[in-house]
Amino acid sequence: MKRLSKGDEKVKISLTDFMERYSFQKAILALRKKYKIPKDGFSKDIIIRQPDTYLWYKIPQILDEKLKKDNYYQHRVLRKSIGDILEGFPLKTNDVISSVENYLYFNDITQAINYTSSYGMFNIVDLDEEVGSIQDVFTDREGDPVSFLKNQISMFKSYPVAISIHPDATQRDLIDFIKRSWDEIDQIKSSRKSKMLNVRKRKVSAKIQKDLIYKNRDKKISEIRRILADKQIFLDDGAIGKIISLEIKRRKNK
Repeated sequence: MKRLSKGDEKVKISLTDFMERYSFQKAILALRKKYKIPKDGFSKDIIIRQPDTYLWYKIPQILDEKLKKDNYYQHRVLRKSIGDILEGFPLKTNDVISSVENYLYFNDITQAINYTSSYGMFNIVDLDEEVGSIQDVFTDREGDPVSFLKNQISMFKSYPVAISIHPDATQRDLIDFIKRSWDEIDQIKSSRKSKMLNVRKRKVSAKIQKDLIYKNRDKKISEIRRILADKQIFLDDGAIGKIISLEIKRRKNK
């Protein structure tokens, strides 16, 4: 899986916090009860091993009869319910909903938030393709223009600023344009900005850092380094060894 962008990393942290809320957990339990999903989710051992299919089709056919009747339609209904649970979360992309759907089935937040390689913090729109889709809807009598337009309006509200990129533009051209135009871009999006996704890295205090190293002092330095890295603490072997030595002396002299 490719590395998340900085924007997606912020969504990952915010989504984890959101999923740990009591109100979210209560809503998930209600949805599991409705669809006769076990209270603690399905065992991962019963997933059908088909990596190229959607998560939905990996779920064994032991759900409520309503789901068996028309999988595709009922799956849309289920995802609509998940979207309702996400009310209050500023990003409701397909990838965010899929992550919550994963949690609904398997009750594992870590697995759920790692389910996707992107949360859709940024969205690239092929405007030429979008225009073609609009034309198709209004020329095809079988189409549903009302539903289509609702989806388009929803997307425009989620992504109020769009940047059209000419095929001859380079990455450097785009970066320069964004820097020069940022005041204008920020003015458009500022009134719609959500504080929830403005995540700052949590700093670990020096005391917590020393306590963690001392607690694991009997482990190999390389193993301690990995434990620290999981907490976003990055120290070299010499610094870790020095802290262990100083902490042992300090605690002996207490």
